[in-house]
Amino acid sequence: MERLLRESPYEPKPVRRVWIEKPGSRDKRPLGIPTIRDRIVQTALLYVIEPIFEYSFHEHSYGFRPGRSARQAVDRVEELLGAGPTWVVDADIKG
Repeated sequence: MERLLRESPYEPKPVRRVWIEKPGSRDKRPLGIPTIRDRIVQTALLYVIEPIFEYSFHEHSYGFRPGRSARQAVDRVEELLGAGPTWVVDADIKG
């Protein structure tokens, strides 16, 4: 595979679209499943790019970061709310 990636431009294949049910709802959400080759390329890029950018992210950035969780983000919000008056923005982005 390495030879293929070095000798020709990389073009990802279309993902396979599967619709999965949302718990507690009749709605379904799309799930895109990449090919094995595309997953390998994505993972290789992650190993190269993540260390470059990870150190520059804000200490209290939690989304999609290694070793970070939604629970840690909630704990941080509770910590800030307990420290006194603060601004809170609640947003619900659909689609």
